[in-house]
Amino acid sequence: MKKVKVLLVGLGRIASLLENDPFRRKPCTHAGTILNSKISSKFDLKYIWDENHDRISAFQKQWKTKANAKILAPNFWKTEDIDLAIIATSTDSHWKNLKNAIESNIPNLLVEKPLVREMKEARQLLELQKNFHFRLWVNHERRFHPVYAWAKRLLESGELGKIKTIYASVLTSAQDPGIAFSGKGGGPLLHDGTHAIDLIHWFLGMPNSIQAKFHKSNPKYKIEEQAYVWMQYANEANVFLEVGGYRRYFQFEIDIQTTQARFILGNHGFQFFQTKKSKLYKGFRSLEKSEIPKKILEDSNPFPRIYGEIARCIIQNLEPTTGSLKENYEIMKILTDIKKQGKYF
Repeated sequence: MKKVKVLLVGLGRIASLLENDPFRRKPCTHAGTILNSKISSKFDLKYIWDENHDRISAFQKQWKTKANAKILAPNFWKTEDIDLAIIATSTDSHWKNLKNAIESNIPNLLVEKPLVREMKEARQLLELQKNFHFRLWVNHERRFHPVYAWAKRLLESGELGKIKTIYASVLTSAQDPGIAFSGKGGGPLLHDGTHAIDLIHWFLGMPNSIQAKFHKSNPKYKIEEQAYVWMQYANEANVFLEVGGYRRYFQFEIDIQTTQARFILGNHGFQFFQTKKSKLYKGFRSLEKSEIPKKILEDSNPFPRIYGEIARCIIQNLEPTTGSLKENYEIMKILTDIKKQGKYF
């Protein structure tokens, strides 16, 4: 069977280093996935590159004989035998690396979130798509998580009624002052909030209106440390999002409330409730906990799934099933509109 020939650009945390985290479900990085024994039959990691040569050495030491990839010079984009370029570099360099890959006729691209830093770069990608044929995936990995996909199917079926309210939160500590002062790479809304915005867009599409407030602890900082967002949709759904948070813990959570059910989905676990005749109040209905299918919970690692889709699309010459460039352009537009609407307090 044909193997997908891969170039991995950027050898940092999500590319490789997080595979050393003993608590994370494996594989949890790009290298860890394509070199995993259950998946590697579909991929051939031929080339690697990072501007930091120490990371190249660390990568080679980490993977030893599993990765015999060649180290490429900065003109690597002209290599002809690349089927898939994985761009796992900093956000600031996404546009440059995507442009180089596309103009070098690399036909398949997987880029870390967010797609790019600026809206003008997203528009230029759409322009490039008119002249170059390429498939693109953005690593919003929850689209490939079985529980989120299961929830989406139930919501789309209509059997749980309409979505009325979503409360979403991506909570971390305060933004690093050095990054906040320089504005380099964008703030927590762009870097972390993109995951929540992606899911909300997946469930609801484009909002009709946006209101937002930002906070930063020092007026000299060029980016927000905290963001509060209220979005309203044509189907009368309301979304409330908090990003940043000044917490001493990390939390990703999306709480979806419909007319008949509730999903609480996050990094700490998953809960599902449905309306039943109340056992507490006569003449009322209450939400009671329902079971999520065990098979979905047991096999819930998204990384093998996104790479399974990529291999299938490349080998069978199919288009991606979700997360198109158009969708990611719309996600960038939402993030940009939030930034435009946001007022500091």
